[in-house]
Amino acid sequence: MPDPVTTSPTPKPPEVAGLRPRTIAAITLFSIVTLGTLYSSLLLTAQSEATVASMTASTPTHSYFANKHNLFNQLFVKWAWAWTSVAFLAHWIASPPSLKRRGSLARYTLATIAFLAFTAWFFGPAMMDRVRILSGGECVLPVPNPAAPLSTPLPGSTSTSPLAPDANFLLPVPASLCYSRTVISPESYPELFTHPDMPVPPAGFHLAPRIRKGHDVSGHIFLLTLAVLFLVDEVALSWGLIWFAKKRGVQPTTAHLWVTVGVTVLVGLWGWMVLMTSVYFHSPEEKFSGYLIGLAAYAFSQIPLPFINYLSEARS
Repeated sequence: MPDPVTTSPTPKPPEVAGLRPRTIAAITLFSIVTLGTLYSSLLLTAQSEATVASMTASTPTHSYFANKHNLFNQLFVKWAWAWTSVAFLAHWIASPPSLKRRGSLARYTLATIAFLAFTAWFFGPAMMDRVRILSGGECVLPVPNPAAPLSTPLPGSTSTSPLAPDANFLLPVPASLCYSRTVISPESYPELFTHPDMPVPPAGFHLAPRIRKGHDVSGHIFLLTLAVLFLVDEVALSWGLIWFAKKRGVQPTTAHLWVTVGVTVLVGLWGWMVLMTSVYFHSPEEKFSGYLIGLAAYAFSQIPLPFINYLSEARS
């Protein structure tokens, strides 16, 4: 006998007060960013760029989530789109045939393109790097200052270093070297190490420059906003289908049920990390620009592609 869950018309996504799940998610994220920003402004919890740049896993902070090296940030947020991709593909595979739509794959592809364009490559430098340089940011190479014996990086280090001028001499270099994340040394770029005020670099010194100042759009809020809206939109029909099945006394497949629960938990984690970012990192303008660009990236993922019959899929 055919499974009534997979042969019945697909129910609509559940609505609250007439609002679709993605609209509720967008409003919820905006509220989270707003509340987190208000909290950080009132209690001064947001940390400076130089402080964040110099953090190590052992740096003392007043909250576990105020250290960028916390487990959730390192294991989940830094790999957020990879986790989102795994969650989406697992959900798509575990879903019944009525929910396996080419439109979902198209939306995922467009969302991935938007993510890469903003964070990795957009006909050259990533959009977020372009925005920062165009808004007054500068590409600098932190050269250790002998007057500050505890300054980093250590000779030969390739790790990032503090941007505080009292710890390092900030040598201006061409923005293209920040765009390409090129590791610089006196041997590879001798023409850059001619500034009259620059201390002599230690033997073996080599380091990639980084951008300081400018409008540093919150990449975490951008990425997590895009991920939450995309996943909520994709999993909403599963929520409706599982609710529809329960009302009819039909048990949904175990795989579909648990994958849907797993995706929902991941969405909750992304929302929590948006709150932590809003409380401890970035200026208010950088947080809200991250949210708005994430919203724009999600809108880009909804562009219909001409070779997919979305209307036919919606009726299947």
